[in-house]
Amino acid sequence: MADPMGRVPSFAQLLDLAEQLRLDETRPVAELRKRDREIGRRSVGDQRGRVLFWLSEVHEDGESAAAIANRSRHLIVAVLVLLGFGLGFAASRVVYYYDGARPVNTIEVLAVFVAAQLGLLGLTGIAMLPASVRRRLPLVGALQDGLGVLSPGRWQSALARLLPQAYRDAFSSALGRGRSHQKLFGDVQRWLVLLGSQSFGVAFHLGALSSCLYLVLFTDLAFGWSTTLALESGELHRITQLLSIPWAAWFSEAVPSVALIDATRYFRLGGGTLPGASALDSVDPASLGGWWPFCVAAMVTYGLLPRALIWAFARYRFATAVRMAFDRMPGLVDLVDRLDNPLVETNAPDAERVGVLTGTGDHRPPGELATRRCAIVNWAGLELADDSLSSAVERDFGLGAVCVHAAGGAQSLADDRALLERLTELHDQSNLAVVIMVRSWEPPILEFIDFVGELRAKLGDGAAIIVVPVALGEDGVPVAALESDHEQWRQRVDAVGDPWLSIRSLAAAVS
Repeated sequence: MADPMGRVPSFAQLLDLAEQLRLDETRPVAELRKRDREIGRRSVGDQRGRVLFWLSEVHEDGESAAAIANRSRHLIVAVLVLLGFGLGFAASRVVYYYDGARPVNTIEVLAVFVAAQLGLLGLTGIAMLPASVRRRLPLVGALQDGLGVLSPGRWQSALARLLPQAYRDAFSSALGRGRSHQKLFGDVQRWLVLLGSQSFGVAFHLGALSSCLYLVLFTDLAFGWSTTLALESGELHRITQLLSIPWAAWFSEAVPSVALIDATRYFRLGGGTLPGASALDSVDPASLGGWWPFCVAAMVTYGLLPRALIWAFARYRFATAVRMAFDRMPGLVDLVDRLDNPLVETNAPDAERVGVLTGTGDHRPPGELATRRCAIVNWAGLELADDSLSSAVERDFGLGAVCVHAAGGAQSLADDRALLERLTELHDQSNLAVVIMVRSWEPPILEFIDFVGELRAKLGDGAAIIVVPVALGEDGVPVAALESDHEQWRQRVDAVGDPWLSIRSLAAAVS
């Protein structure tokens, strides 16, 4: 793991945080508060630094699934790099092939390593356009989707199948989380793919240059130029002058002269002829090597250098996306709250019954000080008293209820919309979480999903919405749902694809 006191989280730390917060959802709140407050006393720095310190403290011995997933990513990128280098080397061997009978066609070199690369750079630019442009221009979104299918970065999923089972499962789990929660991990996944593509591209051009320089150094290459188009020497000279602008001032040897262009025009007649020669094999190949500095300079300038710059930019944007996802991780607000606020234990032998808060005044649940508050929504007429619901939420989740409202079921659509406005107002005032208590034995219906969707639109990204399937216990108290009922709700909630929408279970089991 990277330095825990560092301010910039790594991709591995992002995965670690997501996994640890997911595991903490199943643990008692009192246990979490005691553990995290102790760590909070020893942590220093800003919020991100303290969270990274906490992550290093709670990390258990042994290699985590997040670390395995990150190592898998590095292995896959290494395979992409090797593959790119090999393909680039092979492509250059084909383009620069010289058998002693016909020269290397400079036009072909320009077509493959300049024109084609400029076209690919244009497509890469389209793939890198932000989501705001995609939303305004539907055609851009379609192009990005099509390019994504062809991107070498997409090969990472296929290459993962070559890894050992543990590595393959960890990497697939990380990708699956990205697909499930596009709002939070979408940019991370997008730049991860682009970074893999650019790693492949940089390696491709390094392989092509390596092959070219090898042939230049250890063989006698003869260069010429030939095309069926009506291209005159003067026109080609103007093209090469334009392409040579980036290096003309300091590398004049790589700027083809008119004389070189005139002397190396190649005609496919018989065995191949050059001006002033009856056959190519009568010309000294050493005199035809003047093109190689231009070809190498063009490959570096229009192939390797742009890819290296885009790779650096993709790496920067990937790190930025990781940092933003880290700061917006579901459950992070609760974690920071536990790190910052003291644990106040009482000596009362019996716990008091917790009432519903009105939004003002001090409230202390059994055994500790509640520092986060929530609004409870009783969905579809769950037959439980308000104070019973608020007590269960506070006892099991450490959230003090400021209000309990009814929604769904017998409530009218106008009532539900008025409640949405009220919840939005409360959230804007004090960043409340919203806990929706539902009947566990009834499957989730479309009306509920629509309500949650409208609530998310009102509250905005980052606001915690917690769904709690509840069963009815003895004496009218809420208890945990049956495992089969809870799983049914979990699958439906996960399908929404909202990273800040979670499902929790009460501590007590159904008898």
